[in-house]
Amino acid sequence: MSISYTGPLGRGWRRMKRLLFSPLDPVKWFIIGFTVWLAELTDFTGAGGNGGSGFRQRGGSLGHVYDGASDRLGEVLAGGVAAAIIAFIVIIALFFFLLFLWLSSRGQFLYLDNLVNDRASVRDPWKNYAKLGDSLFLWRLVYTLICMVSVVPLTAFAALSVLPIAVPSLPAELGVAGFIFLGSVIGVLIVIATYVDFFLLHFVVPVMYKHGLRATAAWRTFWPVLKEHAWEFVLYGLFYLVLHIAVLIITTTFGFLTCCAGFLLLLLPVVGTTILLPVHLTLRGMDLEFLAQFGEKSDLVSHFPENRPAEGNRDAQARPARG
Repeated sequence: MSISYTGPLGRGWRRMKRLLFSPLDPVKWFIIGFTVWLAELTDFTGAGGNGGSGFRQRGGSLGHVYDGASDRLGEVLAGGVAAAIIAFIVIIALFFFLLFLWLSSRGQFLYLDNLVNDRASVRDPWKNYAKLGDSLFLWRLVYTLICMVSVVPLTAFAALSVLPIAVPSLPAELGVAGFIFLGSVIGVLIVIATYVDFFLLHFVVPVMYKHGLRATAAWRTFWPVLKEHAWEFVLYGLFYLVLHIAVLIITTTFGFLTCCAGFLLLLLPVVGTTILLPVHLTLRGMDLEFLAQFGEKSDLVSHFPENRPAEGNRDAQARPARG
């Protein structure tokens, strides 16, 4: 089977033009831009002693005793306040992380549903795909925790590998070799973790949407295809990276040509994704077109309104399964 990369890109581009410019609808443009923004939310942490100075001048040695006690109490209170502030910041950061991860997981299905059905809706797909969005959220949360936990032993190994360099009695070459080896392992793990996340959002989510499957079940459905065509999917990830670099160069040039006003617009919530909506829809359409090359189980392209049979357009048959 011959797998194309530029073909899906071209079809994704044509799909974007049909969705946004036939006809041009600013309201539809903004609503879809909001769902894209929602889906990509995660693509983003002394003074106590001064109070006793007057008493010390009047009370002699007793003043020193009081001053020492007040200093100690001040240190304890200051430490407690600092710990409370740090704990509060951590809790707030954790809350927003979980909130953004959940909203992003729900937003993936809003965005995909609007793209597949050529419409701009938030309420219906939010309700229809709630279970799938929650399943995606839980899978991503567990995966994130696994990645975070794996950092702990890697950090310990990194410290041990640097030890021979810091200790004169140990051969420095051993530390350098260990550091290079550990750096290579970490680099490989980062690449693997990045690809897992990439495959999840770009391919497993469409499988979830098409068949109404939870995240783990969708992975089981997608895995045989990935295993058989691993090299093609790896190359697709690199192709996607090259396209993103090209977009980054274009947007950076735009930002400088507008005296940085363009940067400010692109950084605004919702506004930035709305401005770049043609890019987002082209690349997401490319995902679906590329995935459709691997058989009916992965094909969402046939569910596009322009590709459905006439009777399907009237009674909405052959729509993707709902969660």
